[in-house]
Amino acid sequence: MSPGKFIIHNIKKVFYCKRSRQKAAGFSIIEVIFVIAMLSLTIFVMISIFPYGLNKERGAEKITIATNLAQAKMEDLINTPYNQLTTGVITESSLATIDQDFASFSRTSEINYLDGDLNVAAEETDLKKIKITVSWIDAQEEDINDITLYSIITKQ
Repeated sequence: MSPGKFIIHNIKKVFYCKRSRQKAAGFSIIEVIFVIAMLSLTIFVMISIFPYGLNKERGAEKITIATNLAQAKMEDLINTPYNQLTTGVITESSLATIDQDFASFSRTSEINYLDGDLNVAAEETDLKKIKITVSWIDAQEEDINDITLYSIITKQ
């Protein structure tokens, strides 16, 4: 190869390489529109999921409060001597007397005698079943929810 042809060949090579690199360096308008659409869709989905998560968090908070209210009553009744626990149903329609934040909660305590097969009995036995139910109205779903705890105690 003559020196002149060699130089022309190398100049063409350099020129084509620069052109191909210049083409690859940028984005086409289609690629930019696609990326913007994907980002917009992702942001829209995240924004629409956020209120759902907050609503579920509030629901979980209500369940925790109701469980704590039921557990407090259960512990109170379990610590009461067996002979002082009278059978029957006691309903507290609002727990605002405990705290104003609990005004939307109600609590029912039910104490029954149990026979040896753990069925409700009409007469005195050595077993009592305590059932505590805490209910509340969910303002978002307009639904009544409740939590129920059970315990069995014996004469000592």
